[in-house]
Amino acid sequence: MSTHLYDVNAHLHCGAERPAGVMAASIKTEHVITVRPHKRGKAHRAVYAVTVHLGGRVRLGARFACGAASNNVRPVTDLPAGMRSCAGCDRVAMGGTFCVYAYYDAAGRVLYVGQTADMSGRHRAHSHSARWFSDQQHRAVLSEHTTRADAKRAEAEAIAALAPVHNIQRPTLHLVAS
Repeated sequence: MSTHLYDVNAHLHCGAERPAGVMAASIKTEHVITVRPHKRGKAHRAVYAVTVHLGGRVRLGARFACGAASNNVRPVTDLPAGMRSCAGCDRVAMGGTFCVYAYYDAAGRVLYVGQTADMSGRHRAHSHSARWFSDQQHRAVLSEHTTRADAKRAEAEAIAALAPVHNIQRPTLHLVAS
């Protein structure tokens, strides 16, 4: 049975079970950069790394302190000229927090709920890519957490409770038979 890139991505990005053929790895440098040219803007701090044999090559993948991930990274000892460190990764490394936030429209309807380690960066990203952003009137931080996992749980609970209009993924509710 071969390992598929999709499974590696699901493991790194979503915390899915580690697929067969994917081995935990250790990165000894402070930063890694993605190998893919269109994603080379920032150097990240890896908090979890794996190696996998794909297409006859060994790839190193990592989950970053900011919560993002890549299936193809390389460690760097020094930041390349002109490259900056990811603000979200740096904030976490300095003991920063993750927050769960909501955007509201003028009528007070919840438009979107999310979680991030970099609120200003996430706000900027929404302003450029979210179709609903022009409808938003204000945002609020709903809660703060010390780990990404706690923030994701709180985000899922907030999405279930507030039913935001524009969240694409709805949390899966697990029913337990009594």
